[in-house]
Amino acid sequence: MKTLLINWTQRVNGSGGVETMQNYFNKAIPNSELISGKDFKEGCENCKDNVRRVDSYLLERFKKEKFKLVRDAEFGGVLDISKIPQVVLFQNPYDALSKKLGIQYYPWILKDFTKNIKDNILIATSNFMANEMKKYNFKPNYVIPNCVDLDIFKKKDKKLLREKYKIPEKRIGIWIGAPNEVKNFQMLLNLMEKFSDIFWILITKEEFTSPYSNSRVFYNMISVEVSELLNCADFFILTSPIEGCNIAALEAMACNLPCILARAGYFWDFWDDRIGIYIKYNSFNEHAKAIEKINKIHTESRKVLLEQKLGFKDWKNKMNKIMETIK
Repeated sequence: MKTLLINWTQRVNGSGGVETMQNYFNKAIPNSELISGKDFKEGCENCKDNVRRVDSYLLERFKKEKFKLVRDAEFGGVLDISKIPQVVLFQNPYDALSKKLGIQYYPWILKDFTKNIKDNILIATSNFMANEMKKYNFKPNYVIPNCVDLDIFKKKDKKLLREKYKIPEKRIGIWIGAPNEVKNFQMLLNLMEKFSDIFWILITKEEFTSPYSNSRVFYNMISVEVSELLNCADFFILTSPIEGCNIAALEAMACNLPCILARAGYFWDFWDDRIGIYIKYNSFNEHAKAIEKINKIHTESRKVLLEQKLGFKDWKNKMNKIMETIK
């Protein structure tokens, strides 16, 4: 039986949290098909209309051919699509984001989804997300962290890659995310200004021009390129106050980078000092202190990742067992 993998956007081998995981599903599940919700966007007044149109497409297609569905909690369920056998991934903490930032992120999503949940298999990507789900009276069937492809993300020749991407021979920091308040991007800019002796690599899916000469922005990179850029750096920094899991941090660990990580996503209830420096309070001062220390301590972040079984192969085995239970 075919499995449809649906998300807001889809690019084969594209980077970005949710998009990356759908690509991992595509690699793990035989006879699967990636579907982009944005392909249905034309003429829609808002995101909810976009999702409703995709729901209609799924229902009509299911009448003609039976399939399984893997989707994110925020995409699907405006209409009752619960009769389609499916796995629903909870990766984005909208309730926590709304409270932290004082704005509403897709407030209709979980309200509508509650009515149409029924017998779906629900997966939280971290214990933090499982805790978030409880706020909406959802109970995950499984808590399975996101993963990283250890064959793509690994330690590589730093000197050669710096030459390839024209990165200067000096101390390099790397940040991955969207240039917005969800990722606490303004604090990153403040840190870039303070640490002007560091050259900063910024990887984003949104076009952005850095205001600082001690930086370079890379836009819409594929996974192999992200891996190479991580290997150009001396440390990875996460500025987000809240994350569902944070794949970028796992990718940095797989490349054995020292990491500066806040208490977010997978690291909400797990830490090992071999990863790098743990930020208890997501503040400018705490991050600044960590930047000054990060390359003076011994780290073995890839080893920790392996011990935690966060590689693609371990994740694939877990997911395949779950998919086999769906008829």
